[in-house]
Amino acid sequence: MISYEPLIEHLKSNGITIKVLGELTGLSTATMAKFAKNESVTLETIDKICVLLGLPIENVVQIKGEDEELLSSSTYDDRLLKIIKELRVELKEKEKLLENYAATTEVKKAKVFSPSVISGREFSAGSFSERVKEMRKTVGLTVKELADLSGITQPTINNLENGSNSNPTINNVIKLCNVFGCSVDWLMFGDKEVQNGH
Repeated sequence: MISYEPLIEHLKSNGITIKVLGELTGLSTATMAKFAKNESVTLETIDKICVLLGLPIENVVQIKGEDEELLSSSTYDDRLLKIIKELRVELKEKEKLLENYAATTEVKKAKVFSPSVISGREFSAGSFSERVKEMRKTVGLTVKELADLSGITQPTINNLENGSNSNPTINNVIKLCNVFGCSVDWLMFGDKEVQNGH
């Protein structure tokens, strides 16, 4: 909010009226009335008054906040820093929400694309892990070699073999089946009639 309080106080202390100031500067009565009402005037108008009275601009016009607090350069800097801090906090909160959303989405995707969900049959992590290990040894591969051939990481294969991964994704199961030459049904559920595609 604009305030001409410094100018008004200067005029009063020097016995000058707004009307006289208008006559001295050549400014119209309408323009001079704006000073009494704290309304905006052009910078050219303020410059004329500053030159005539020999005053710096801060002794003619001030900017106040909504709480009537005078906005000096330091106050402005403080407010700007406060706004920046608030924006940073808000940004961190949004980043956290996005991270949580991404993590939740990954979990949902893993469940949606799990073979047991797709087939609707009961899945036993223990039996599955035994079949994975059995097939790996049958085809004569180490965990590293199986990882290289399937594109599945070694830690994931270890988890699949020791039973700690109780919800393998359909993509990983298909990759293993492609290397082993067996069917998804056999590897997942032990359906002997479909082993090796028979």
